[in-house]
Parts: sequence; C-alpha cells; structure tokens
Amino acid sequence: MPGPLCGGVSVDARAALIQFLRAALSEKRDRVCEFASKRKTEAKFFDLLYHSLGQYFAPSMVVAELPDVAWSSPALAFVAPDQFGLPVASLREAYDRFGEGEGALLITDDSRFGIWCDHTYVDERVFVTAQPAAA
Repeated sequence: MPGPLCGGVSVDARAALIQFLRAALSEKRDRVCEFASKRKTEAKFFDLLYHSLGQYFAPSMVVAELPDVAWSSPALAFVAPDQFGLPVASLREAYDRFGEGEGALLITDDSRFGIWCDHTYVDERVFVTAQPAAA
C-alpha cells in the first residue's frame, strides 16, 4: 500500500527511487539523489533523466537482461516531463507503456531492478540490477 503523499507523490515512491539511485549510480550519485529527493527539484531530475542519466549507472550494475522476477514485479514509472513515481502493476506493463517515447526510468517498487529509456535513441535501454548498499 502506498505511503502518504509528499508534494503529490507517494513517500514510498520517492524513497524507492532514492534507494535505487544510491545503489545503482556511480557518477553524480549525490547530485542526482538530491534532485530526486525534493518536489521543487524534480524538474532538474527529469532533465538528467531525459538527457544523461544512463551514463551515470555503475558498470557493475548494468546487465544485458533482467530476470523474469523483475518483469513481473510491481513498478514505479518516472517519465519526463512530469510523471514522478506513477505506480504500475508490473515492470513489463511499465515498459510496454513508457519504454518508447520520452525519457523514462522504470523501477521495481522494491528498488532492485530498473530500466532507463533514452528519449533520443528509442532503441537504447539500460537494464540495471541494483543491489542496495549496506546501511
């Protein structure tokens, strides 16, 4: 069940996104997380998502394909310019709906898997398996 809303976004969606980004990014991790953490800086997060987020994932987290369990897991869609943490029944459904078109980051709601979809090259996808960092 989604958590309370914060700036119109489920607190759980924002927390899941931050957890995913902290585990999966190598470059600009703190800056990207800072932009994603506040409603007033979401536009900056979307700008990164739209243009360059894919290059910041740690190479060790990028995989050729995601396991079946990822595709069937509940998901959250972050789609430029204004869909921040939209709940979707599964990662497969999120990918089918948002995988082509504008820039998108689709993550499982447990923050373990994600897909970054480039807006410029619609066939460019970065599949990510994020192993959350130890607290």
